[in-house]
Amino acid sequence: MTGVISRVLSSTIGLKFIVGITGAGMFAFTLVHMLGHLQMFAGPDAYNTYAATLQGLGALKWLARAGLLAMIALHVWGTVTLTARNRAARPEAYQKDRKVEASLASRTMIYSGLFLACFVLFHLAHFTLGWTHPDEFALQDQLGRHDVYAGMVLAFQSPLMSLFYMVAVALLCFHLSHGVSSLFRSLGLMSPRFRKLEEQFAIVSAWSIFLGFVSVPVAILVGVIR
Repeated sequence: MTGVISRVLSSTIGLKFIVGITGAGMFAFTLVHMLGHLQMFAGPDAYNTYAATLQGLGALKWLARAGLLAMIALHVWGTVTLTARNRAARPEAYQKDRKVEASLASRTMIYSGLFLACFVLFHLAHFTLGWTHPDEFALQDQLGRHDVYAGMVLAFQSPLMSLFYMVAVALLCFHLSHGVSSLFRSLGLMSPRFRKLEEQFAIVSAWSIFLGFVSVPVAILVGVIR
């Protein structure tokens, strides 16, 4: 069993599969997280109820978080390893020719991915663990629950924090615009017949997630959510 895992991790096909499957998992998590995030528009009780429900999952909650961090680590490791192998295998002249054809999103995948990994860690420290803003994290609503709604409003009332968050989401969606379409290829699901449809799905998904996430800090900045 150990030998099989070792061969998978050392082969290019195995690494591509790992990058694809972890990318699919993170895409699904991002979509679900965005839908939960939009409950901010339903008011403090609805959002705090949503947050309390997640907190009530207990061990499952920490298992999900550990799984997410493991997927991020495997995805980054697989991507960096594949990039290093590709650069070592390709002549310099061939690289230059390919860069002309490649999209900006595909050429910067490794950089946007590393930035997003750092952002996820900051995001967890801010909203999940309360390390960066402990006063906001300690707030409670009238029912004695952790007032996540108020913490979100206070955080995004800062134009600098909102800008940082929106830039991170923009990079996430820029990453997804290429990543979602390439994961079909990594998992062996790419079909020339449906290639255009898969690319359109990636673009629509990226824009939908961007608008969904960014709508909350924008609504807080303009006073729609307060």
